Order: sequence, then structure tokens, then C-alpha cells
Amino acid sequence: MTKSITDTQKKRGRPATGVTPISNLRLAPELRAKIDAWIAEQPEPQPSRSEAIRRLLGQALEKPVDPGSIAAEDLNASNDE
Repeated sequence: MTKSITDTQKKRGRPATGVTPISNLRLAPELRAKIDAWIAEQPEPQPSRSEAIRRLLGQALEKPVDPGSIAAEDLNASNDE
């Protein structure tokens, strides 16, 4: 017996966007409060917390880093968990 439906099956889920999601990002309450305060200072329409994090990361990565401004323990890769 042959199948009566010959169409290809639809893909399930959200379509690919070409960006890598970072799931389960955990922020300390103090850092989350600072991000929320930054959001409150922004003009309407205010960005979501996710958009605010993207904008802040973009701003931080555009600035040259002064090597003397970062503590040695912050540069230690073993601190990244």
C-alpha cells in the first residue's frame, strides 16, 4: 500500500536566525539592578533586558581596553565557570 500523502514534512520549531543563543545566563541581583537602572535611563521605547545586554556588550566591545584597568584575577581564565 502506498502513502496517500507525498508532501515533505514541515520542519518544526523556530526558524534559524544565524545567531547563537546564550541560554541560562545568570546575573547577580546587583548586576541585574544596574542593567535595569540603565534601561530606565533610556528614552522611550525602552529596550528589553535582552536588548539592553546586547547594546551594553556592543558598547563595551567597541572601546579599547586599558590593560592596567583590569585586575589580574579578572584575567584569570580559571575564574570563568
